[in-house]
Amino acid sequence: MHKDCGIANNDGAWRRFYQRWSAAVALFACAISVVVAAGADPAALTAMVAAFVLVSLGGLYAGGRSLRRGFRPADLVSSLRSMTVCAVLVWLVSIAATGRILQAAQRWTILALLLAAELTDLLDGVLARAHGPTRFGAIWDMENDAVFTFALSFLAHVWFGLGVWVMAIGLFRYLYFLAFRFPGEPADCPRSYKQFAKWVCAILVLVLIGLTAPVLSGLTRTVIAAIALVLQTVSFGWDLVLHLAYGKPGPGSAWSR
Repeated sequence: MHKDCGIANNDGAWRRFYQRWSAAVALFACAISVVVAAGADPAALTAMVAAFVLVSLGGLYAGGRSLRRGFRPADLVSSLRSMTVCAVLVWLVSIAATGRILQAAQRWTILALLLAAELTDLLDGVLARAHGPTRFGAIWDMENDAVFTFALSFLAHVWFGLGVWVMAIGLFRYLYFLAFRFPGEPADCPRSYKQFAKWVCAILVLVLIGLTAPVLSGLTRTVIAAIALVLQTVSFGWDLVLHLAYGKPGPGSAWSR
């Protein structure tokens, strides 16, 4: 095990914090989704989601000090996903606040920025392997992915015209945690599940980013988003079956890395 992972003295405190933090963030995401469904002002909603990104990850960073031994290159790269989508959200707030309409050129710019941000999901893994993985780094990467996906699903609905149901893609993980409180991968997690879950996560994000493209018709965007949601449901269903069958998190979970 890497030396940064052996922080046994703080394991109990960290687990309690992470459970409380996860519940608070999940409830925050649910509250935002309810307000979005109620049809509040787009500028206010967009600012709220930007605050969600910053507050949730800021809280995790502060609470993870017992695991964190500096902010490693991989952690910084992971942060670029959430920071990029946060910058896009702030830009959209300024557009909405001035009553302007999002133009096709601006949508292409957003698409390019989000694709560049998603590429960091490959780079942070390379850096983690090069410098040695840490438990905090694994969790930081996972939670940056989660807030990134939630923000993308929000953009798909509020800014790019899909029905409010598309927010289920970003909300799914948080609802799953609130319902079952599973903290990581199942014990004895089969390789086939890991590969499937990894590919589904990548597909979800790429689909949500692709929905920003002006060239896609409304029907096309609805169909591909619905397929992504079905894949996500299958992935979480498989995860649930494995957790019920094998119990506590296994060696690959957020608790044991």
